[in-house]
Amino acid sequence: MMWLLAGSVPAAGESYALGYDMIGQAEKVLKQAAANSPKWHNRQDSIERDVYDITYLLEQAWKAAETSNDAAMKDYAQQALTLLQRAVMRGHFDADKIEPVFTLIRQLLPNVSA
Repeated sequence: MMWLLAGSVPAAGESYALGYDMIGQAEKVLKQAAANSPKWHNRQDSIERDVYDITYLLEQAWKAAETSNDAAMKDYAQQALTLLQRAVMRGHFDADKIEPVFTLIRQLLPNVSA
């Protein structure tokens, strides 16, 4: 997907719209992957909660980046990554289908392989 930028997280003061569009696209990818999950019918509540929590953590990471709070940004992004990886291991998402979300997290955490 081409909606993710190849660069780093914008500095404080740059457009909020870009960040929230990226978060919205990540949420859309997660929801589509969730609906296609073989566990969707048995674990719908848990999968929906994963989507909500991951999206929330990415929003918080982006807000922290906007205010140049690198420590908080990395913490929220790391939490999102951990939750996303756990959800993939549980079979809630296909890792290939949510690769754009991993790419977004890699932008927030350039020294971590997602």
